[in-house]
Amino acid sequence: MKALVAFLVVALSFFSAVAPVPPPAKPSLARRERMAIDSAVAQEMRQQHVVGLSLGIIKNGHVVLTKGYGRTNVELGVLASPRSV
Repeated sequence: MKALVAFLVVALSFFSAVAPVPPPAKPSLARRERMAIDSAVAQEMRQQHVVGLSLGIIKNGHVVLTKGYGRTNVELGVLASPRSV
């Protein structure tokens, strides 16, 4: 029994030493942060008479939000997307 326990301890320590370490979690925005951004963008679009825009937010080197607001073409009713230019 002692030999089995010793073997398991050695085996587990070996596998934990060679197991790959998962990458750190990418930063993200909390729901309330996304809602605050949506509200601020909508308010500013109204005040500045902007019909459409694409927004990208980078946090700690990672893209945490890409979103289109409004329309890219009012006449055709084309919605803005994160890829609109």
